[in-house]
Amino acid sequence: MALLLGLLLLSGIGRWVIAPPLWLIAALTVLPWLWLGGAAALVVGAGLSRSRRLAAAGLLAGLVFVGVWVRAWAAWPDRSGSGVPLRVMEWNVQRLGWEDAEESPRLDCVSAEILRQDPDVLALLEVTTRDVQRLSARLDLQCVQVDYRGTGSTGRGGLAACARGSRWRLGENHSRRFIEDIDWYYVFAEMLPLSAGPDSPVFNLVTVHLQPHGLRPGPPTEVVSDHNRETRALLDRMGRLQDPTVLAGDFNSARDAAVHVRLRRSLVDSWEQAGWGPGATVLVGGLLPLRIDYVYATPTFGVERAFIPDVDCSDHRPVVSDLRLRPAAD
Repeated sequence: MALLLGLLLLSGIGRWVIAPPLWLIAALTVLPWLWLGGAAALVVGAGLSRSRRLAAAGLLAGLVFVGVWVRAWAAWPDRSGSGVPLRVMEWNVQRLGWEDAEESPRLDCVSAEILRQDPDVLALLEVTTRDVQRLSARLDLQCVQVDYRGTGSTGRGGLAACARGSRWRLGENHSRRFIEDIDWYYVFAEMLPLSAGPDSPVFNLVTVHLQPHGLRPGPPTEVVSDHNRETRALLDRMGRLQDPTVLAGDFNSARDAAVHVRLRRSLVDSWEQAGWGPGATVLVGGLLPLRIDYVYATPTFGVERAFIPDVDCSDHRPVVSDLRLRPAAD
């Protein structure tokens, strides 16, 4: 029973702490496996001791695992076919391997995969101005890009929101700090249809990359405080959304962290809606699969499909989501 109570306490803390310390991040990463392992341990203990209380606790732990994670890993896609189709691709491309040549293996790999998946819009992470220029020349992209700290450097890593293809173009766009006194930026881009009409759909693409604790200098308490403020600012902005919006990026946190619990209150996690399995986009230490890349959308979008291409261009795999922007009256 103490095991079950400990798991309940850990789950509750994880859902409440906006900017968790590193030990809690690690625990939340393996939380579903802790529940599954705890359920198995309780059932085995019940069999050995013939304890009904342990058996009941094991059953409860198993039901929690099934109710929380099996539902999150099973697809429930929108098959209505209503609305304008939209393919979104989110990808942390690891600065294209720091290769700056016009012809390079990493650039070829990333370009080929984007062409293969054929997204309408892209949220790109860990890209420099130079990276975006090279990709845009190959793929006919329209992008707004900023380095993470807004220095204007063409060689520093940052993030971008891009329109691609024959259906969408960039409208109003800007980069902005999460918090005015902290140099860490996100990107906003309005996406407009090329064939505009009175009822043409318009939506926003917000690209974010929440910084891991190790990137900000200073004492741990200050790091956690700043991360807390940035995350709260993001949640506040997303909570006040009225226009159709897609939020995509690298959150550096697992799906059981408080930031995702709160985002799911007002947004749809495309993977949980239409993806199968845990949805891991990185492999920590070559062993631990972890989902830290996400595509969220306001409920004005239906989610038909979400998948993670099996491609090895970066330390992250991309997330591709097929959405439908439904009419406002739907």
